[in-house]
Amino acid sequence: MAEDPTLELLLDPQRLSALLRTPVRVAHLRPKPGVRHTAVLLTPDGAVQGWAQVLVGEARVKGAKARARAEELGLDRQLSTLPLPQWDADLLWGGVATDLDLMTPLARAGLDLNGPDVTLLRYNPSRRVVARIGGHVVRVTVDRHRRSLRALGAALAEQGMPVLTQVPAERVGLTSTSRLSVWPWVEGHDLAQAHTGEQLAEAGGLLARLHGLDPTRLPELPRRGWSEVRQAAGRAMDLLERVAPDQAYPVRLAWESLPADLAGSAPVLLHGDFSLDQCLAGERRLWLTDLDRACVGPPELDLASAQAATLVDAGEEDPADLTALVEGYGGAAVPGPWVAAALLSRISEPWRGQRPGWQARTTRLARLALELADRTPGWQVPAAVEDHGTRVRVERAWPGGSAPRGGPGSGSSGTCVAVEGHDDAGLLRAGTLRTDGTLHLLPHAEDPRLPSLAAVARGGSLLVHRAGRRAVVHRPDGYVKVVRAGRGPAVAQASRTGAGLVEQAGLLAAAVLDEGEDTVRFAALPGTPVQRLSADGAWPTLWDGWAQAWSQLQRLEAPGLPAHTAVDEAEVLHTWRDRALGVGVLAGTPWAERLTRTAAELQALPPTRLVPTHRDLHDGQLLWDGQHLAVLDLDTLCRAEPALDLANLAVHAGLREAQGAWSPTSAQVVAEATVRVAVAAEVDPQRWAQAYRATVARLVAVYAFRPRWRDTVLSWAQDEWAWLEAAGTDESLLIRVSQRSPQGEAGSRP
Repeated sequence: MAEDPTLELLLDPQRLSALLRTPVRVAHLRPKPGVRHTAVLLTPDGAVQGWAQVLVGEARVKGAKARARAEELGLDRQLSTLPLPQWDADLLWGGVATDLDLMTPLARAGLDLNGPDVTLLRYNPSRRVVARIGGHVVRVTVDRHRRSLRALGAALAEQGMPVLTQVPAERVGLTSTSRLSVWPWVEGHDLAQAHTGEQLAEAGGLLARLHGLDPTRLPELPRRGWSEVRQAAGRAMDLLERVAPDQAYPVRLAWESLPADLAGSAPVLLHGDFSLDQCLAGERRLWLTDLDRACVGPPELDLASAQAATLVDAGEEDPADLTALVEGYGGAAVPGPWVAAALLSRISEPWRGQRPGWQARTTRLARLALELADRTPGWQVPAAVEDHGTRVRVERAWPGGSAPRGGPGSGSSGTCVAVEGHDDAGLLRAGTLRTDGTLHLLPHAEDPRLPSLAAVARGGSLLVHRAGRRAVVHRPDGYVKVVRAGRGPAVAQASRTGAGLVEQAGLLAAAVLDEGEDTVRFAALPGTPVQRLSADGAWPTLWDGWAQAWSQLQRLEAPGLPAHTAVDEAEVLHTWRDRALGVGVLAGTPWAERLTRTAAELQALPPTRLVPTHRDLHDGQLLWDGQHLAVLDLDTLCRAEPALDLANLAVHAGLREAQGAWSPTSAQVVAEATVRVAVAAEVDPQRWAQAYRATVARLVAVYAFRPRWRDTVLSWAQDEWAWLEAAGTDESLLIRVSQRSPQGEAGSRP
């Protein structure tokens, strides 16, 4: 959610209900950050109760004027105001009759929404009210519409179109105004509620007749085409990026997949907002309604609008099959990009409605738009897997898993992925999943490729299990790493070497207690994982200590450590790119190309000095006991350029903020600490920029395998990349800090 406290207030049903002293939730949200947010108020069962609006800053003047107008109309008791001085804002709410923008049009028309014969049909705050009075429908809007719709309706009726025409306002006892129109009531239902194949075919025929009319015989109408529908999709995308950034990345990807220009068929008279709910099924015929957006443009616009509305309105159900409508129209299927653009123009509707599950619906619609735009998102690791009745929530996944020989899935087609997560009994489970859907789930704490695991896990707790590769078990006598046969001694030796170095820098490390061919037992270390301590008062102190120690570590001589150069790091990016492409988790995104380009940039860098480096440094590798820091997983220690660890940690800090684990202030403390170490190490700005860029690209590939965080990371990384592309090698745009940058110049990232 965007960091806008006034919008967050409207989105929180409990807080809003407490302030209004009645249970409510909002829908029809229209945010305008820094100015006002508008929404309809609904009761828990979905009935319209009224409206709510937050006015911010100078816009609060409108509230004062509205209160004065309400007093003139005798409605002041129905309009409530609550000052929110902490945000320089006012919260206003009331019944529909007190709507800040519709109050005057309703009063001038003489429409009493509480009248005995009045039934509210539709209400969109600050836009329109639609009500039924006996055998008529009354429409009151903010915009003047009566004359234009009356002229258009009369012209269409003269040409034989089954459209409703206006009746005098006096017929229902109202006063005629430019913002009021009165229409006959049609007994029946719209086709979105229910329809037959014959009715869909008839609706398609009606649309074809409309498109066949001569626009020159009608009142002058605006023109619309591909440019306008693409712009509407862009506005909906921009809205989501402001208010729901976690759902926005696939939307942006779909929007960027739309062509900049697309020619349609010859211009015709368009409905402009065609959908099944615009077709009323009366006793004997269908009626075409709501022509207030009529325009001239390519017919693809109306047909795509109908398909997009059907997809959005379907919710969790299968969308209506519009084949009969298209056949009745007499045309071929609408090209995918038109439907994708129309769908994206409605992509914010689930968020606006604020119904449970809107996040998943938005993501699903965005991916559908990607497919329609001919940029398929590819295969993705599912959020849960099930094997013989056992369901496991997939919490982590890695490429390149392999099923045991002769076991389920060993002979299946499709690339294999290792999955890990907890089952419904709370046990950590591991297994392999192929892209063809074949799953092999291992028993808890068993793995034929890690034969020592079962014995090690007896009397202990399994913490990590990557099928066929490694596991970590917490036992009363320490922590045991279980690895593939023959790797135990190398892991133990690398861990001892790493421990000796970090201890020289004033950091703690786990002692190796014993080792075997496929196991290494470490002593337990005191402390709590640093990633859980961001709200602790000692947070700045902790990172001051880390910065001092890491600067000391980078000054140590360690000629015996293996070298890891920029060329080696480029190979890491190539490996992750190839793994992701092999499975398909990055299909439909620009990240494979970005990984390739970044790897080439790393390969082009000149050699530089190498220092002791963890090579996988992030907050999950550090423990804090209140006085000392400890470092985990030291078997990856090597000699690499100073920027590698620092950029990795700085990028992870930004990621933790995006994941909601750390506050912006906490993330900035970590970023500032990395910059202090970089300044001390005299890191070149170009090397810093490349290390930062490479880390972002690599983490995208890593998290593309993890269903819980995939879309969040893609969205976050897209923003990071935009800043990186704009900055080039100007490090002042790379770090979210106000301290000195690696080059020693003051600067902050926007």
